Amino acid sequence: MTVSADESIAGMFQTVNGVNMTINATGSGDLNMASGLQGVLNGGSSSTLTINAPIVGSGGLEPENGGSIKLNGLNTYSGGTTLGNTATLTYFDNASSFGTGTITMGVAGFAPLLGQGGATITLANKFTSTVTGAGINFAADANTPVVSTGTWSLGADNLVLRNNGVASSPLTISSVISGTGKPAGLGP
Repeated sequence: MTVSADESIAGMFQTVNGVNMTINATGSGDLNMASGLQGVLNGGSSSTLTINAPIVGSGGLEPENGGSIKLNGLNTYSGGTTLGNTATLTYFDNASSFGTGTITMGVAGFAPLLGQGGATITLANKFTSTVTGAGINFAADANTPVVSTGTWSLGADNLVLRNNGVASSPLTISSVISGTGKPAGLGP
């Protein structure tokens, strides 16, 4: 699918198992995320939704319900990204994959964030936890280190953090981790 204009969206739903969809942009094409948190649902474990078009606007997104979602655009959406599901594989390949908003860890267990591309990716997004036992499993392609420069606010919630990538793809948190919650399970 190709978008060639500013397309307003209030969520995206692809529910056919085994179907892959790619959204590209041409000219001034983009996906303008409506205000509020918008679900991006990808139907089954064998489906992939690849978004190469820029995601813009004041809304945020929440990958939902399994499958794979690849956020490959130069995104500027500001409403944040909520990781509310441990079944969705969320891939990213650049520093603006998650727009400019906060990444919220909103589910107990490991939400997979998977770097790809073979080059260092520096994420300036802030991270915040809203539930005890929330976690992220960072994993990346070979030679794809991930560096987080945004603050991590745990509040009173413990965080389970894992870097399941290959040795050539370490995770580095180079900012403040705050709150009374504790990071647990650091390391591979």
